[in-house]
Amino acid sequence: MKKIALLLICFLMTYACIAIAEEEPVVYTCEDYMYILLEDGTAEITNYLASEEKIDIPKELDGHVVTSIGDNAFEFCSSATEIIIPDSVTSIGNYAFNECESLTEITIPDSVTFIGVNPFTYCLEPINIKVSPEHPTLATIDGVLFDKTEKKLICYPCAFTEETYEIPQGISSIGDEAFHNCIALTKIIVPESVSSFGKCSFLRCDNLEKIQVSPEHPTFATIDGVLFDKTEKKLIYYPCALAAESYSIPQGISAIGDHAFFSCKSLTKIAIPDSVSFIGDYAFASCSSLTEITIPDSVTSIGEAAFYICSSLAEITIPDSVTTIGDYAFMLCASLTEVTLPDSVTSVGNSAFFFCSALTEITIPNSVTFIGEEAFEFCDSLTLTVHQNSYAAQYAKENNLDYAYPDSLDWLNS
Repeated sequence: MKKIALLLICFLMTYACIAIAEEEPVVYTCEDYMYILLEDGTAEITNYLASEEKIDIPKELDGHVVTSIGDNAFEFCSSATEIIIPDSVTSIGNYAFNECESLTEITIPDSVTFIGVNPFTYCLEPINIKVSPEHPTLATIDGVLFDKTEKKLICYPCAFTEETYEIPQGISSIGDEAFHNCIALTKIIVPESVSSFGKCSFLRCDNLEKIQVSPEHPTFATIDGVLFDKTEKKLIYYPCALAAESYSIPQGISAIGDHAFFSCKSLTKIAIPDSVSFIGDYAFASCSSLTEITIPDSVTSIGEAAFYICSSLAEITIPDSVTTIGDYAFMLCASLTEVTLPDSVTSVGNSAFFFCSALTEITIPNSVTFIGEEAFEFCDSLTLTVHQNSYAAQYAKENNLDYAYPDSLDWLNS
């Protein structure tokens, strides 16, 4: 079970957004590389097959000019210490050099105009990212990679050992996972020029206790180290390093952002005020000690994987204001024993209760018109309570799930 859970964690967190292609591209192999052809006939590297310490990426493969390094293309190249990218490349994909544990130097040519989500996550050595001063798009400041045109911080190398980092004044946005796994950082100072944070900007910054912003910042504020968006009245990020057992979200907050409390393993209790209407994707995912949480009637939507791997959560009451249970919402909540869905719910997402192994009973109302794939997979002790002739009853029959009708005869008049 632990192995299955680990695989699911890697899959969901690395590939949270999955695009389903109508037709899979043909993958070719040339020497140490696998690649696909793009619409213009140029090549995109999808995988590196060798284990050299110095990788000098070729400009052509089988006569096709290499213009793109795909998502995760050099992932797990643990032997590589230096990588040189040719000046034919214009695009570097998401997590392109993820877990290149020995990488200390990479040369990015002036031709590169696009870099996806932090390409250097889990690179364990301080990386010298070599970018020329004349590069039209990119720049490095003290080893940190920026997009000059978008004024965006792309990557703060996670192996840096400084405890405090001050984002330069003039930077307007922080990229997706820009500080991923920066475990040395305890404090980040945000200038007034920053107007947006990407998804999971501070993911797995396990020792980060404070994000400091000016009281005059037009958009953001911090209260006891917790980051908020003042304009959207949204809680953006709760530093897990605060190590508190309980936390009360301030009254007036209307939304809990994506990954806001992700992997805060010390929290056992969270109080949500009745001003909150939206709980974001992965908002409380991997809060493994969380035993108590009350969702107020103001909440209308529970996002994707919102309570994913909340393994100590034994029960939860879903209010009758909620209409949607997102994909993976309670996946791997191994202690969850009973759930009642209110009549307001119309949709239960894919794998919503996947591997809730202690779940014995769940009542599905007539209002539910959609239940996703594997919504109750590996819930081996579960009996669904469904109304006769309902969508849920048909779903249970088609998926060979144990089900029963409610004791009441009210369904005869429904």
